[in-house]
Amino acid sequence: MNNARLARTATLLAIGSVFLLFGCSRTQESPDRNEPQIESASKEETVSSGAGWYYFSSAGIHAAPDPSAIPAASFSAWTEAIRVSDVAIIDGVPTMLINRLGLMESPTGGTAPALRTDPRFAGKTAAGLYDIGQGYAIRLYRNSFFSAQAGEIDATCLMAFDAANASFAPVFSSENFGLSPEAQCVALDRVGSMWYASFKLESAGKVDFTYLEFANFPDAARGESASISSRKISVDVYQKSVAPFAWTDAPQNVQGLLSAIPPTTPFGLTLHTAGLPAPRHYTRAGDGTTLEATAWQTDNSVSVLFSDGTFIWKLAAQDSPTRTIKLPPLSAGYAYTAYVISGNFLLASWEEQRFYETGRAGLLVTPLPDGLY
Repeated sequence: MNNARLARTATLLAIGSVFLLFGCSRTQESPDRNEPQIESASKEETVSSGAGWYYFSSAGIHAAPDPSAIPAASFSAWTEAIRVSDVAIIDGVPTMLINRLGLMESPTGGTAPALRTDPRFAGKTAAGLYDIGQGYAIRLYRNSFFSAQAGEIDATCLMAFDAANASFAPVFSSENFGLSPEAQCVALDRVGSMWYASFKLESAGKVDFTYLEFANFPDAARGESASISSRKISVDVYQKSVAPFAWTDAPQNVQGLLSAIPPTTPFGLTLHTAGLPAPRHYTRAGDGTTLEATAWQTDNSVSVLFSDGTFIWKLAAQDSPTRTIKLPPLSAGYAYTAYVISGNFLLASWEEQRFYETGRAGLLVTPLPDGLY
């Protein structure tokens, strides 16, 4: 066994050692799964040996000895389910936001992964990660249709994460926007130089939405007031502002990565770019079922993961070849949803989906083939 393979094995052991060893995940080929049809412009490889499967529960993250049969999980609305809801690179560490659990920091430099948590995660939907100009913050909100408010109202809509101290603290609430403490921040986007927020308020059986546009978040460390200077906008202006970009507006290296996919194939892509405060969304119209994908663009590489497990990757060097990897296929009703790359490992989230609900959910951790990192 060569040194590279020994290093990969050691890292997998480190990952597994901090997760509870219990359960497994169910995977098998689905004959009707939609897959991107890729023309012969890249070499396709299958990744399966050395893979580690994990699933989520309210008790944490559990390792699976093999992908055969995870304990059944009741379906619940995706806002309530334990699932990966966003990814980011925080202080150089690839990080996954797991709804209802916390932040999972990927292993780097021989360290083991760590799950960072806070009591607020249990009672609210953790919907997104954002660089707000003073570090990363997590957007929290409560879906009143599925979870009743109990006890004192917590108006926190953004909770800061201090990576150095592995701690969390409320940083902004709906009241900082001049809104009721019951108002919930159900969406937050960064488009160009502006932030756009949507707040939902339910009272006496009535539902009202407030749409705001603002330039930045105040920084208390600089003595700035916690009040956020924003302006209300109409629903039409809001929807136009946060609408996905056309595929032709995507970065050239991202478009080039998928150039082997026939132009008539429609897809929606969420692009995470290292150094940008929030992901961007792109769509391409076409014929047939729209394929869903998530992508990463860093100084070192550009990569895309489709929901069926097709992973396309290219290093930043201009003469670097495009490589295509097939992750282990999932059963009908399951999908890969997001990923991060940590060293020479790919960590891909997967979940069981039924309309707006999620059942089982977890991670696949697999080493990347030689030459891809």
